[in-house]
Amino acid sequence: MKKLLISLVVMSFVCAGTAQAITVANQSFEVPAFDAERDQSDNWSDRNGDDVWVIDDWYYDIEGHYAGAGWLDSGQLGSSFSPDGSKNVVYVDDGHASGPWQDLGYVIVAGETYAFSMDVQLNGDESGAEVSLMFNYHDGVNPRVLITGEPHDISGQVVHGAWETYSVSFTADADEDYIGKNLGIEFNNASSSASWHHFDNAQVIPEPATMMLLGLGSLALLKRRRA
Repeated sequence: MKKLLISLVVMSFVCAGTAQAITVANQSFEVPAFDAERDQSDNWSDRNGDDVWVIDDWYYDIEGHYAGAGWLDSGQLGSSFSPDGSKNVVYVDDGHASGPWQDLGYVIVAGETYAFSMDVQLNGDESGAEVSLMFNYHDGVNPRVLITGEPHDISGQVVHGAWETYSVSFTADADEDYIGKNLGIEFNNASSSASWHHFDNAQVIPEPATMMLLGLGSLALLKRRRA
């Protein structure tokens, strides 16, 4: 019995630490494939008046994209810029009101902890270089009600240098309005200086509270049996 309880404890914590990732559609921005013949800004929206976000499964606020008589310089880059040399990436210019976002279609569960990570590469002026990763939820009307967000100072990266992974996380509070609503993510260039940061490999991982509770309950039972 003791060995069984110990096994349950170990398995519960292992499972909690290796939870299956929530599906992030087009997480590496592979669709559509990069087309070097296209204008880079047109990879986000066309200039014919349709205002279509054309990187599949990601959305963007066009009104934040348009700046006076010109277009903010953001779009898609080919595999030579990718962390592993084989996938597309996107880049986001500074000065955007918001960044690309996605409703994950995953219902938020009380007690679960969610971690959102992305690979980021600094490109541009190092001074004031920041990126933001955010969690939001769909309240039935607005698809992007902020839950939490964290600006990351990336000025320490070498310009055009190695990729680094940044993340933000939160634990769902049972008393909050987002319980039972769809979880969403957003990322943006929060820099105060001229920059076009690169982003790739969006990933969201839940850490189910039920598995942790199983482990804690097993520990309590084992302690009672010893008493």
